[in-house]
Amino acid sequence: MRAVTIIGSVTRLPSSASVLEGIDLLELRLDLADIDIGDIASLNPPVPLLVTYRPPQEGTSVSDTRARLEALGEILTAEHVWGVDLERSLFTDPIDPTIEEVARQVRSMAHETDTTVICSAHDTKGTMTVTSLIELITSTADIGDIGKVAVMTPTPAALGDLVTATVTLSQEDLSFTTMAMGEYALLSRVIAMEVGCSPVYGHVESFESTAPGQPSVTQLRSVLNALKTEEHLP
Repeated sequence: MRAVTIIGSVTRLPSSASVLEGIDLLELRLDLADIDIGDIASLNPPVPLLVTYRPPQEGTSVSDTRARLEALGEILTAEHVWGVDLERSLFTDPIDPTIEEVARQVRSMAHETDTTVICSAHDTKGTMTVTSLIELITSTADIGDIGKVAVMTPTPAALGDLVTATVTLSQEDLSFTTMAMGEYALLSRVIAMEVGCSPVYGHVESFESTAPGQPSVTQLRSVLNALKTEEHLP
């Protein structure tokens, strides 16, 4: 199986490195953290950071969105910043034409500094078809260095559609990852790892999950080790 990177999502840096066992990267959710983005450069994390800075759930202004993007652009030169997350909607459905331009500038700056761009999209309704999921995943992978799609899966059928789209695209030359939100979150990640999706996201032990149903990093590492062991069985 392909190498899989495990990301631990946090809202603050852990005080002890012991909780980071089995974690390759930390996703720092700035939108949920009590950390000023201007302090990112001075941090000394034990593992590289993926910085995610989501907009507020209810409404956002053009000026706020521009400020958020410009702030992300300012941390790209920090040595410990491995990557940044940019929402697909910034490129495909911006609240103002100038926002797409700023998002593209941040993406270009990231590439100039060898910083990975994850382009993310979320479906909280769970009503997408296999075809629409394939289109969405492909779009995020085309925009970013890695595409990321998280989907609410209220029924086994919705999970099945996500799995079908994931397995289908795993045969293509695309860098992407998918995951379910809710009851089937762990199961979706097991399948994603089996077909080579990377990275996979979990919450760090003793930290609250940052997405519905998000499994722990310990669970993910156990599953990944089991998959590797099974691969080498006669």
